[in-house]
Amino acid sequence: MGMWRKTFLIVVLISFIPLHALAGAPIRVTFINPGGSTGFWGSVVDVMKHASESLGVDLEVLHSNRDHSIIVAHAASVAERAEPPNFVIIVNELKQGERQLELFAAAGIPTYFLLNTIEPARLRHIESSLGRPTGIVGSIVPDNRTAGYEMLMALVDQTPSSAQPISVLAILGDEVTPAALEREAGLRQAANELENVQIVRAFSVLWDADTAFQRVRTAIGLIRFDVIWAANDDLALAAHRALQSCDMPD
Repeated sequence: MGMWRKTFLIVVLISFIPLHALAGAPIRVTFINPGGSTGFWGSVVDVMKHASESLGVDLEVLHSNRDHSIIVAHAASVAERAEPPNFVIIVNELKQGERQLELFAAAGIPTYFLLNTIEPARLRHIESSLGRPTGIVGSIVPDNRTAGYEMLMALVDQTPSSAQPISVLAILGDEVTPAALEREAGLRQAANELENVQIVRAFSVLWDADTAFQRVRTAIGLIRFDVIWAANDDLALAAHRALQSCDMPD
């Protein structure tokens, strides 16, 4: 995951350079971070800062702490600036991508999507409402469905054959963000294909590791499960800590 983050963010930042470097103008990029300075999004920001320093990009990061109203407020503030950035990088987190895109399109600010983008049908609707293209420069989005699918397959491969059927406790990200929904779809596809696998409980923790920790600790006393599927690294590590805190084997 670390190498994926680094490669993907450097590619994003490099893609801005040809348009401005020849004129000698500084490249100003604003990233509206849907999360905060820690966890997954904190790691993304750290790598992005290193990449921007290496490439001479003037990077601004605005943290939103998983609050949809803050995400939109940041976008509105940036769009209203007399001297806006050359580009913005945004994430369609908590279904706030469309509103951000509308604000930046109206202001004529080119936009780059990271991790979660907008479905083609919704994009056509936005462009139809605006009467012109939105100014999306591009997007880099992983194959989240395949990730969710392969994570469960890998877990099953590591489970002793004596555990039949294999009971899965699933920790979901949230119930609206495309990445979360696609990873869950991959999980359920894999479970449906495997005759010896059963999802005994699936719950959303809104990508919060502390919530995941508490929910897994509670589940330990109530549900029998053999493996834990988690929507991202932070949730998986939180589940591991919960197991260790209850003196359960890895």
